[in-house]
Amino acid sequence: KIEIDDRLNQKLKKKHMKKIASILKELVNNSFRHSSSSYILISLEESSKGIVINYEQDGVGEEDYHRIKNPNGGLCLVSSLVKGSQGTWKFYWRDSVLTSHIVIGDGKHEDFTL
Repeated sequence: KIEIDDRLNQKLKKKHMKKIASILKELVNNSFRHSSSSYILISLEESSKGIVINYEQDGVGEEDYHRIKNPNGGLCLVSSLVKGSQGTWKFYWRDSVLTSHIVIGDGKHEDFTL
């Protein structure tokens, strides 16, 4: 179950909700499968560019970080969902902490298939 602030929830389109849920599912799944995380921090906010997902986790090694640069499997799905909504996905790694900054755009020109 994903809970989102009521004010933001009222503004989100159903297609955004599905994308956000799919993205978070893949990120959390990846955290449990491929890292030794002891915490995960997720925040959702609205910006002028769209919906912003900040996802932070610890327990990520340098090898894991480099693997993310060439995503496959679930992370490839995340990349496709973000690109399909005309969004961006940036990630930063420091002291075994990985932070993903994802912006889900308006997706007015979605033309991708999975």
